[in-house]
Formats: sequence, structure tokens, C-alpha cells
Amino acid sequence: MAKAARNLLHLLRFRTNRSTDYDLVSESGLFDAHYYVSSNPRLTLDGLDPLSHYLQRGWRDGLNPHPLFHTNWYLETYPEVADRGTNPLIDYLRGGAFSGRDPSAHFEGSWYLERYGDVREAGTNPLSHYIKWGLAEGRSAKRFRLNVDAHTQGILGPYESWLAVNGVSDRDVAELRAKLKAREGRLPKVSVVTPVYNSSRELLEEAVKSVRSQVYGDWELCLVDDGSTDAELAVLYSSQ
Repeated sequence: MAKAARNLLHLLRFRTNRSTDYDLVSESGLFDAHYYVSSNPRLTLDGLDPLSHYLQRGWRDGLNPHPLFHTNWYLETYPEVADRGTNPLIDYLRGGAFSGRDPSAHFEGSWYLERYGDVREAGTNPLSHYIKWGLAEGRSAKRFRLNVDAHTQGILGPYESWLAVNGVSDRDVAELRAKLKAREGRLPKVSVVTPVYNSSRELLEEAVKSVRSQVYGDWELCLVDDGSTDAELAVLYSSQ
């Protein structure tokens, strides 16, 4: 009798915790059901709604609940969470964000709270605030990282500002290459056709370098010389 009572109590606590976790995530805005399902076309929900699936199984399979929260990245970056066997999103929402943990390489929570005092004073989860309000208000997801020397003013134009915030990390590149590898043989060749005429040597080399540095590898670059009068540049075109 006592054993049955203990089992019942354990079951009730489990259901209560699961319900609490469900409400916590649902209200946070950190779970995007459409993204979750569309990003995993082979996903089998087995009668569960997407959020329940993530809480019960998805996080263990490394699935991401939101574009700005990367499950495996979080567990690899903060191994103490993985050692506890804790759902990383629940850890983040229940205190991880205020312990200096970031949800992914694309969002810096500590900096966000430091930069926006109103969010910090309200005690709001930084990523939750960014998703619900901050993005629409034009707030930044992470700080600019610039290599500024004594002769550099660090003044950025719109494009440079975008690059500073949205640049990909080594981890991002590795993930992209892994996904491309998995679809090898099923992706098209991309042809980049670029007309050139008496182009600056430096600009041409930068343009070619930008194509060569792409993560996607199945491409061809076609430089079309539109009757350049500079013979030296014509030779350069052909060498590229």
C-alpha cells in the first residue's frame, strides 16, 4: 500500500513538473512549432503536439526549439547541464540565462542585459524579450566584434553593421558542411555569371575570393569580359 502511494505521488509530481515546464516554455516564446516541424521533415510526433514532443524526446535527439536556441550547442558549451541530464531549454529558462549562459552563438544574453537596462531591471529572460519585443524594436542580438587598431575609427556603414552582427562562427560552418554532405548528389550546381569591364584588379580579386570562400562547394564562376581595353586586365580575367 505504501509503495503504491509513493508511486502515485511520484507520478503526480512528474505530471505537475511536465505541465509546469510546458507552460514555462509556451509563455517564453522560445518554442516555434512551425520551425520545429518544418526543420525536421522526418519528424514523427506520434500523437504529441510539437512542444510536448520536444520536452519528452526532441531535445534528447538534438532538435532545436527555435532558430536562436541550439540544443546541442548549449549542451556542448555547458557540459554541466549535459551531465545533469537536464533539458537545456528548461535550464536556460529557469536560471541559465541569468548565470551567463547563451542560447546559441547567435545571441549574447549577458551583453543584451548589460546593454538594455530596462530588460535587466524587469528581470525578463533576455532571449524571450528579444523574440517578443526586442527584434521589432531594432535591438541587437549581440555586440559588434571589431578588430579596431589605433588608426581605426570603428564607424560602420549599414552593410558592415549587418556583417558584424550576423557573421557565422566556425561551429556554424561545420554544421552547414555536415548538412550539405548529407545531401550530397541531390543539390544543383550554382553558376555565378559576372560581366567585367576594365575592372579594378583589387576589386576583381575580392569578388573572386568571396565566391571561393563559400561553404557551398558545387559552383562555377564565369567572368565575362565585355571588351576590356586594358590588355593586362584581360589576361587577369582569363587567369581567374
